[in-house]
This record gives sequence, structure tokens and C-alpha cells, in this order.
Amino acid sequence: MKEVHAFGTDCTEQVVTENALLESEQTYKSLVEGASDSIVILQDGIVKYANPQLSAMTGYPLESLLNHPFLNHVDEKDREKVLQTYSRRLSGETVQKNYEVKIRDRLGRRIETETHASLISYEGRPASLML
Repeated sequence: MKEVHAFGTDCTEQVVTENALLESEQTYKSLVEGASDSIVILQDGIVKYANPQLSAMTGYPLESLLNHPFLNHVDEKDREKVLQTYSRRLSGETVQKNYEVKIRDRLGRRIETETHASLISYEGRPASLML
């Protein structure tokens, strides 16, 4: 007579958790990537994330927006105001969340935008979420 020993682990809970995480990620992606407004995350003055709408609005491919200074795309007349507001927000000061800012598209045309900005944590560090 031969003996067979089998060991098993019920991984139902793990599979359910993984499926819920996948569904949550898909929901996030469809909301953010499909939004009709631009969604941008700035950290250290650099564009860390931008959804496709920013590319559509400015004419720049996402690759040329990501990991580049955001001030490159702000109209010269608004740069100082935007930089001061951004810096003050990151330092913890209470600043205006909604404001108008002019940016430039790929052809140099001025685009008037209304921005809503808030302080978030991104990859464990302070960042600015701009809609």
C-alpha cells in the first residue's frame, strides 16, 4: 500500500482580493484616462502624470509633457503667479484652489484655463493635483 499526502491552501480570499484590486484599477483608469478635463500631477515642478486630455488640449504628445517642468507650458505672463501659488501650496500654506491660468499649446497659441489644484501625496511625497 502506498500513502499519498497532499497539502493545500484555500486561496479564495486572495483571488477575491486580487480581482477587487484589478476592478478598482480598471475603474480608476477609465475615470482618469477618459475624463473630459485635464488631470495633472506636479511634483518638484515636474509633470509626473498627465491624462490624455492634456495632450489633446495642448497638441503635445504625452511623452513630451511627462517628466518636464510644467512652467514650460504656462504663459509667460502667468508664470510668476503660478509658481508662487504652487510653492506656497506645497509648503502647507492655505492658497486659492481655483484660479485661471493661461497656457500655451504646441503652436504657441494661448489657452485660457480654469484650474482647481489641491495638495496630495504622490509616491510618498507632496505633490499638486491639478484639474
